[in-house]
Amino acid sequence: MINILPEPVSNFLTSLGEDAAATVLLVCALVLPVLAAILGGLLVAVAAFVFVRLRRRYRNAKKSFDQYKQARRTGSTVVEPGTKSPRNSI
Repeated sequence: MINILPEPVSNFLTSLGEDAAATVLLVCALVLPVLAAILGGLLVAVAAFVFVRLRRRYRNAKKSFDQYKQARRTGSTVVEPGTKSPRNSI
């Protein structure tokens, strides 16, 4: 979503959002440290989950693309990435 905005606007809004999040967590840490610890742990868990999912998708896409390139190199039946091969369609 950040990349669809013009450069100065996206940088400004991203920086503003980061500053707001840091300020909220800082105030929360000073006033309610247990809640801040829970929020921090939750953010770390969500980031780890998203990282694992994106890494898995990247590996699958890379594997599919490598198979596509290999099929084009050998002259065998070309299977577009993301589709099933004719042999596995049954």
